[in-house]
Amino acid sequence: MAGMNPFPNVKFALVVAEMPKYPSATDPERTWHSFLTNVRNIAAPHKETTTIHDNIWLIPLSTEMTFLIKLIGLANDWNIPQRILFLNDEPDWIRYPKVSDKNP
Repeated sequence: MAGMNPFPNVKFALVVAEMPKYPSATDPERTWHSFLTNVRNIAAPHKETTTIHDNIWLIPLSTEMTFLIKLIGLANDWNIPQRILFLNDEPDWIRYPKVSDKNP
């Protein structure tokens, strides 16, 4: 069983980070916008990742596994709920342009 890939055809991860219902009472610096800024600056998605919205990413697993791992780690550290959908192919229903770094 070791070394087996249970999802051999999975090529993409669609990740949605959800805004928490309330800000952190113990650390007011940990706001939703601070989390998103840290994703851009620390996890730093590369050009292969499609940013559908400031909290939604389509991540190609062949080249962006590091970004996925950093994103999940940041979300867990900040107690940000996240949803991940693994896809065999890039969805053709995504038609939105990438979010510009100038307009987060």
